[in-house]
Amino acid sequence: MKVIDAIGKIEGSKEYGKWIKENPKAYLAHAFTMKEKESFESWQVGYYNPERNMVTVFELDSQVTMMPESEVFKREETVVKALDTKKIALDVEQALEAAIALGREKYPLIRSDKQIIVLQNLEEGQVWNITFISPAMDVLNIKVSSDEGKIVSHNLNRIFEFKNFDDSNPLAG
Repeated sequence: MKVIDAIGKIEGSKEYGKWIKENPKAYLAHAFTMKEKESFESWQVGYYNPERNMVTVFELDSQVTMMPESEVFKREETVVKALDTKKIALDVEQALEAAIALGREKYPLIRSDKQIIVLQNLEEGQVWNITFISPAMDVLNIKVSSDEGKIVSHNLNRIFEFKNFDDSNPLAG
């Protein structure tokens, strides 16, 4: 399902309608899905409430389900920007194709059957933030602009290279 259709179904649901009346300052902040092998999982669409610095996620499967409000996963200084649906010229399949093409060109040894895909508005602009995780624990991240389909950034890390460990953590290396 196209992300714009998923957003429309969620925003047309009675669950969302009731919730937005109680949260009138909340706005569309992200859309999330995963792809494993050949199939996409359900869409999870998040709405940010700046008054409480919280996010509410609606999942669209066969019906719309509202998840409990939760904290936003971000750095404290980061501002959660609204998504502009008018800047979604590229849908998830097209963004994934662009990311896969770049991956084949620049990272030919990286293979992944699972992709984590988030549409969000970051410092780089509104992007499809696509993460490939390989069986060897390589993490390839590619950001594709949602309006023009241009590759905004790409990087490759090994999951064990993420060094944001707390020295007091006995499991930290």
